[in-house]
Amino acid sequence: MNEYKLLGTPMVLFSAQIACTYLNSFHNGKKASKSVGWAAWGIYIIFQYWAMASNASRPLLVLIINMLLIFFVYKASYHVSYKTALFRAGILYVLWMLVEVATNYMLGKTGTAEMSYGFIVGNVISQIVMYILVHVLKRCRKSDSLPEISLKYWIRLFLIPLVTIYVIHNTFHLTVQNQRNIFFLITTILMILIN
Repeated sequence: MNEYKLLGTPMVLFSAQIACTYLNSFHNGKKASKSVGWAAWGIYIIFQYWAMASNASRPLLVLIINMLLIFFVYKASYHVSYKTALFRAGILYVLWMLVEVATNYMLGKTGTAEMSYGFIVGNVISQIVMYILVHVLKRCRKSDSLPEISLKYWIRLFLIPLVTIYVIHNTFHLTVQNQRNIFFLITTILMILIN
């Protein structure tokens, strides 16, 4: 448990930096209330520390709570619509889930996932990969405007991250039971490319 005390705070702050960089990549300004934004970030950081200390024992629940917290952080920090905040929070955490699943798969192949420090190693690797990905996104973004779309099309777009979570979660459970890990790897790579 000492390794969580040593790495917990830096990993939580690094996680918050990744989310902040992702959210900032869509805006050059337009900040909302600072006190509400700081409070939302505080709640997010406290939850991240709890998830790190508990080894994320319920990963699907942690994923859903993280998406909701980033939604609240985004809505409290910037002047954005609810649809935009929910969609961008969903995309961030679907990609993060895919990176974590791919990392866990690779660690499982090397035998590291079953070791006592497997969770920490996987967390460090997935956070480094996500940090690189959000910086690539930040450099590739050309403008900070998103045209307003109708609710019908927004729901269709928002189904992409929801379906991705469902497909990855179920594929993982099906392939682990049948020892067909190559199908899971292919599905994960395709889902990363689609999103």
